[in-house]
Amino acid sequence: MTLNIHILGDPVLRRPARPVETFDDGLKDLVHDMYETMLEADGIGLAAPQIGLEQRLLVLGIPMEDESIKLAAFINPEVLATRDRCRMEEGCLSIPGIRADVDRPARIQLRWQDVDGSERKAWFDDLEARVLQHEIDHLDGKLFIDYLAPEERAALQPAIQRLQELQGRGGK
Repeated sequence: MTLNIHILGDPVLRRPARPVETFDDGLKDLVHDMYETMLEADGIGLAAPQIGLEQRLLVLGIPMEDESIKLAAFINPEVLATRDRCRMEEGCLSIPGIRADVDRPARIQLRWQDVDGSERKAWFDDLEARVLQHEIDHLDGKLFIDYLAPEERAALQPAIQRLQELQGRGGK
């Protein structure tokens, strides 16, 4: 089932999410629906707050060289370490039409749980590291535009204001 993606101006995007405590078939169904929603929207990441849920859950759909998509779910993720830095353009399904360069660590070590509740730990690089950080920010009530320098944010302010007004009128 495709879910509604909440856009900038919706208060759920600014609230920290709560840890997931129940690992059951309902969680697996939610992860499946999030994959479907992300792929339908041509996204490569989606966090639960973007669909209106205050849960520490995110999914990724990373394009691979063989043109397949690597799907993965991360529950209660926590960044343990970072290495190096790089600047890259980001966009967001909750901030449609706005893109900007954001400086982030290029490599991260992450601890998370899978859909069965098993704890995992691994290093991620490049695009995967970037998308994970972007989506974890959603779980903490942060958006990529929060990282922009004042002059960069000012240049985007008219577009940001339009999105917030649209959200205020109930638009999606």
